[in-house]
Amino acid sequence: QELWQLMAALSGTPDPGAWADRAGLVLAALFSKLQTDLTAVSKRVLECAATYAKDIRAMVTNAIEVFKTDFGLRTDSGTSSGSRTLATILLELSSRQDDKGETKRMLIQARAADPTSQAVRCGLTQLLCDTLAEGDEVEEEGLLMTMLFETSDKVPEGVLPRLQLRTSQLEQVKPTSLMVLAHQLEGSDRKQLGACVAVVAARAFESSGEKKAARKAYITAYGMDRANTNASHGIVEMCSEISEQCECLQTSKRDLEAKVALLSDRLAQAEAALKVKSLGHAVWHLEWDVSSCNFTDFSVGQHKESPFFQILGSDAKACLRFYPKGYDTR
Repeated sequence: QELWQLMAALSGTPDPGAWADRAGLVLAALFSKLQTDLTAVSKRVLECAATYAKDIRAMVTNAIEVFKTDFGLRTDSGTSSGSRTLATILLELSSRQDDKGETKRMLIQARAADPTSQAVRCGLTQLLCDTLAEGDEVEEEGLLMTMLFETSDKVPEGVLPRLQLRTSQLEQVKPTSLMVLAHQLEGSDRKQLGACVAVVAARAFESSGEKKAARKAYITAYGMDRANTNASHGIVEMCSEISEQCECLQTSKRDLEAKVALLSDRLAQAEAALKVKSLGHAVWHLEWDVSSCNFTDFSVGQHKESPFFQILGSDAKACLRFYPKGYDTR
């Protein structure tokens, strides 16, 4: 902190010379550890700090040369703090520009350095929306829509009619956000444009392998504008792909049915073999009680038959014959 205060004082003279560069070096290297109000820092020092924050290697080299230390930059494996430093410095510098184009350029650089910075997002969003409100075209519509969807679930009604919605810009927006935008356009009675936006979303989904979402987007586009050839072609290709998948499923089904039939046959054969094997070890017992029968009047050769019974392991039926007086063999 004391080193920074010294550098700030030396760079605050009417002719700071090399001290402005050194102060910028210290500011960029130690920003996360300093307690400083950037609004009180000169524009020249901020510009030097931004230059160093963009090139860590040059910052380390100059720090060692001038201050005989690298300020711990070579052992700092993280780059997030450096990106936040650059974004914060560029944000402050953007507020000091007289040219709106230069302000936008610095804010875009700040956004690239730290996309999570809410302050940068608010500043750049407001600048681009103001440009649209003035009737001027915004070349960074994709970036603008991305930032708008980061803070809201739709594009503001006052901004939506002013957007050109060129395909090259729409392709920079997340497809999920594009679907929201498409429905928003549909709700404002701009269905044809909404269909075009949905088609761009569908192609983005296809590129990322999200086929289900792509099919839904094409169907949405076709529902908005049936004259949209891209939506029609997308649906035709989708149907063709589904048809091919169905054919593959049918082929797989037939193959599985054939395998099931083969396994069923093998199972039946195995069960039959097991049944035969079990019969070979089976004990067959049959009882026919004739103790209560009266055979007094029977003569030789007369017999009594038992009830019919089934032979084990076959469909044949048989009965027993009892000759109480003997069997005439003559």
